[in-house]
Amino acid sequence: MNNYVPVNPPQNFSIEEKGNSLKVVTGTSTRTKRTVYGVLAFFLLITLWSMFFVMFTFVKSSCFDELIFMPLIMGIGTLYLFTKISKNVMEITDSGVTIFEGAANFWRSNKYDIAHIKNLRGSMRTFPCENEGVIKFDYGSQTIVFGKWLTEAEANLIVQAIVKKYPRLKNSLD
Repeated sequence: MNNYVPVNPPQNFSIEEKGNSLKVVTGTSTRTKRTVYGVLAFFLLITLWSMFFVMFTFVKSSCFDELIFMPLIMGIGTLYLFTKISKNVMEITDSGVTIFEGAANFWRSNKYDIAHIKNLRGSMRTFPCENEGVIKFDYGSQTIVFGKWLTEAEANLIVQAIVKKYPRLKNSLD
């Protein structure tokens, strides 16, 4: 009889190997998605209520016009923030690392020369909550952080996959 605890597969990331490049895609936490959808639903309900109120009371005032547009603007702002945090992509090639943050690579990418990348590691976040980890590397005098919604074990798995394909990044502290 097998009484071992089953091994959970990674849920917050995927790794794709394409020729000479490695692509790591991470998502966001379920708690964050629920929060954003709840806030978006709240602003949508306020917008619909404001439209109903203005249409059926026939009151024409700039105050009531603002009731319609402010929740709509807040809802659009919520969507903007959600696309900013919904997906992170890291592409590693022989020449550099490119990090895209946001939905469908919509936001500007940050490119880092692989010759200046030192100390690639998976580590705990500064203020650990629910065993959260991140992937970090030193780039000159900066510390670059990737994968904000990973667990520490997932961050270490990603680092192992990167080091397997690009061994020169392993313990590159010199």
